Amino acid sequence: MKRFIKFLSFVIIAVVVTAPIKVFATYDEQFYSNNNILFYNPDDTGSSICGASDAGVSSLVGANNKEKIWNYLRATGLSDNQAAGVLGNIQSESGGTFSPTVNEFSQPFGKGGYGIVQWTGGRRDAVVNALNTSASDLMAKYYNADYSTNPASYSNSDQGYVPKSASTGQLMPVADNDKLLLIELNFLLQEAQSRQVSSDGISHADTQVSANTTEWDAVKQQTTVAGASNVWVYSFEVPADINTTAVTRANNGNAILSAMTQASTAGTSGSCPTIVDGNKQQLAQEIVNSGNISYNLGNLNSAKQIIEGVANGTNNGNDWPCGVNILVLKSLAALTKTHKIAVNSFNRACSNTMTSDYSSLHYDGNGSAIDFGSIDGLPAYSQAGANQIIGGIAPYLVNNSGIGQSQSDCVPNISTMPSGIKINHFNDLCNHLHVDFPPNADPSLKCKLPVYDNACDASQQVQ
Repeated sequence: MKRFIKFLSFVIIAVVVTAPIKVFATYDEQFYSNNNILFYNPDDTGSSICGASDAGVSSLVGANNKEKIWNYLRATGLSDNQAAGVLGNIQSESGGTFSPTVNEFSQPFGKGGYGIVQWTGGRRDAVVNALNTSASDLMAKYYNADYSTNPASYSNSDQGYVPKSASTGQLMPVADNDKLLLIELNFLLQEAQSRQVSSDGISHADTQVSANTTEWDAVKQQTTVAGASNVWVYSFEVPADINTTAVTRANNGNAILSAMTQASTAGTSGSCPTIVDGNKQQLAQEIVNSGNISYNLGNLNSAKQIIEGVANGTNNGNDWPCGVNILVLKSLAALTKTHKIAVNSFNRACSNTMTSDYSSLHYDGNGSAIDFGSIDGLPAYSQAGANQIIGGIAPYLVNNSGIGQSQSDCVPNISTMPSGIKINHFNDLCNHLHVDFPPNADPSLKCKLPVYDNACDASQQVQ
């Protein structure tokens, strides 16, 4: 593939808004609809990002395109070193954009390289045909110069590397980005599995490769980042000034390996969330039996009373004012399987400790909000702590869920938001991480919020 002549530069503009995070769907199958879970498929085995092999995957997981590509490569059988070697090449080919619509900047639209690995010539025709076959509606919108050839067409890492309109600055919806990116990744995989590795690829490998091996299998035989990167660049890509760029790409891969493995160790990249299910009593019993939950802030916190009451059957978890949203219980049950959690505040209607803003989901939501104090000793409002928590509760963040905070240095960089989530912080105290869920995600829960924004259905309301 041809390299970019120039790389992108980005202007990062930080905007603080006073609204909770809104969660937008990427797709909605029957399972998700029945459970009000609109972007995550916990039943997806064998072909999902959490359980795939060489056959490809059906959905992407990650905070941004770089992380999604990394998770894809790992899920389809590559080791950390091998995935880093390939992804370092993608970084160079895409000009650091990791975006599926990128067109080679030195060429007029429709010429030169296209996509995350800058397919050219007949290979470009083939990948564009695959994109048109599976996503003709999206190609009609985004396969054009406005989303492809101008540096203004690409966002920064904080915006997920998704393309944007060069004329309006509007980001492509994450769902559209992910569909195009997944098509290209599956095309890349099929290509590498069907092409025979070149003699140059073999000669630059760090592990012996036979002459009739596919490019994919040749990469899978490598033990170092440089070996995997060299097989890829000398056989799959073959750019101009290949010897110089091979060094750059291997260096890219080593930097990616360091970043991704550190994030994985911290629980913020590539790990699949724990999936839990059951009724409220079963979930509460799991939380209590885990021994991994503690409670801070004294009488502000009714969580212990409610969870233990639901666990022993003296509280059904639905009635006003000592209820609990089932998504809160699922989140706590998932986290406490592997982490120690401290809860600062929970249902303030039950504890009668609300002093202002009674419309808060802590109060009128009847236990639909939770303030995390810490996770495994990390402050919940720190970057590492917030990422741990959000990564663990990702399957339960449905439409109209919210997460804080933005005040001062709270949560400076949340990097594990699941695909489809728009990050908007709202002001709150810097001593916890606030998470809330819409009451109507738990139809049995009684609540006092007015009927607006699908927050609380009329059938749930109490006077």
